[in-house]
Amino acid sequence: MSRLKLDLENRAIKAPDTLVRVTTVRTSGRRRDEGVRSATLDAARTLVASTGYERLTIEAVALRSGSGRATLYRWWGSKADLVADAYLSDQATVADLRLTERSADLHEDVEQWFCRFSAWYATDEGARVMLALSAVASENEGIADRLNRAFTAPLRQSVTNRLSASFTASESATLAELLMGVPALRCLMRMPPLSRDEARAVVDVLLRRDRER
Repeated sequence: MSRLKLDLENRAIKAPDTLVRVTTVRTSGRRRDEGVRSATLDAARTLVASTGYERLTIEAVALRSGSGRATLYRWWGSKADLVADAYLSDQATVADLRLTERSADLHEDVEQWFCRFSAWYATDEGARVMLALSAVASENEGIADRLNRAFTAPLRQSVTNRLSASFTASESATLAELLMGVPALRCLMRMPPLSRDEARAVVDVLLRRDRER
């Protein structure tokens, strides 16, 4: 009996050491492989653009990227986290949508940009990306703030800066919000996109005061 008791006591003493060694091995295995991460984010963007956010699944991203599903769930806690990271890591989209026209004619510059901006929403990819980013922003306030700072704020600032040539700071900011909001609202409401003539009419109405000078 004494030998059995001694053997049990020895096992109880060794158990914590064994537990520590196992925990250490698992922790070291959680380091992110940047190649896997990049492939995963590329796959997420591709699937959002082709199928939309609602139909996107972690399993589909894992299959397309060749990553393990468990790995994706460990690195990103949810589909919203993954999609947000996918677009925050590649901000080429917003750069293409900024107002960069700089001619002597403000109205013409804004009209060209607004037609280009509205046309992006008219594409299947543009509409799906917009709806995806709106969905993930609505799920998490922190994600919404990050997306605003990365996408919405720079885009709005580019429009505001161009309008400031003929309007006050507050007028420019308000007009920028209205111009950005019209195609976005139609997209969110699943309404038909603006035609080129309709886009021009919006600019004519909002910038009428500049035309009348």
